[in-house]
Formats: sequence, structure tokens, C-alpha cells
Amino acid sequence: MSEEFQIIKIRKCDGSDKEIKALVDIQIGQVEILGVKIIELKGKTFCALPSENFYSQSAGKTLNRAIIHIEENLKSMIYAEILERWYHLEQLKFRIEGKSNSEEKS
Repeated sequence: MSEEFQIIKIRKCDGSDKEIKALVDIQIGQVEILGVKIIELKGKTFCALPSENFYSQSAGKTLNRAIIHIEENLKSMIYAEILERWYHLEQLKFRIEGKSNSEEKS
């Protein structure tokens, strides 16, 4: 099943968690998913579905697991679209900041 999806909103994070750069809300059909994470770690940028921490007795430590599951092909398409939009927004931010700096110098 291939559902249409759309990105509703991208919210930059306040910086309290340095790895999470933004949260994204998406809509797939009639379902909204709030809080898909854009993460930057070790020079790589990727997405992660909303998740929760839980204590695993078998592992003896706290682990993280997704609380929403999406079919892999659809998830890949969603992540690609989110990252494309994120890179575009970051490029616009860079251009605006660069323009402001060059205008101040003149």
C-alpha cells in the first residue's frame, strides 16, 4: 500500500539535545505523526521515527525503540523528502546569513 504523505511542519530544536536538530510533523493519509527527528551525529544527518526509552531486563540496560512502525519503502521516501526539505532550509539560512554579513561590510 502506497499512501500519499506530506510534511506539515519542521520545527528547529532549541539545542538542549545537540544531536536532534529539528522535529518534523507529517501526515500519511488521515494519520498525523508528530515528532519525526532530524539527527546529526558524527557528520551524518538522518531521520528517526518518534521513540521511547525502556528498560530491557534481558539486556540489563535502557534501550530506545520506535513507537510507530511504517513500511520500509514508504519510510525511505518520507525520510528522503524530509532531508531534502531540511537541506533546502539550511541552504536558505546560510544564504540569508551570508547576505546579512556582506551587507554589513558595505
